[in-house]
Amino acid sequence: MKKIFLLLSVLSLGLASCDSNDDSTGFDSNITVDGIIFTPAANGGTAPVVSTAFAQGSGENDDTRFFKLTRNGTNDSGFQQIQIYINLPQGQSNSSGSYTFDQTDTASGLTRGGAYAEGNVGFDFTSGKIIVTQMTANNYMLQFVDVKAKNAVSGQEKIISGQIKGKFDIEQVYILD
Repeated sequence: MKKIFLLLSVLSLGLASCDSNDDSTGFDSNITVDGIIFTPAANGGTAPVVSTAFAQGSGENDDTRFFKLTRNGTNDSGFQQIQIYINLPQGQSNSSGSYTFDQTDTASGLTRGGAYAEGNVGFDFTSGKIIVTQMTANNYMLQFVDVKAKNAVSGQEKIISGQIKGKFDIEQVYILD
């Protein structure tokens, strides 16, 4: 689990320093956070606003698919971001499926997680479901079904709903060892 969080941190740093000027506008989104529209947009930032990465597992580590949706870049006071990771059995590159974020769900043996950030305040996914449809190598539809995210310090909760569909920028591919 520590490797996953470390990998998410490294992925965040890598995306923040990316030099892409593409605003990744090849998507449609109606995502809401607590009923307020969340539309990924660069707003002057240079990092991709809708991206995915795939980490190939080795040994006992599963393969992992990451998704990142960013609004307002990393230096804007209105910064918002949704991050998701889904562990897949080794060799399964297609990440289509329905993934619950129920902390008591251990039946599958595979982990998944996510977080939402507003500025420097983070909220971890605690319940709800995301349905992933991989249409082509970098075209996805993510459906958020009442995903609850909770701040561990304040206890404040956010509800994420809606969907995003379209092109996701491909980010660095990592190998977990």
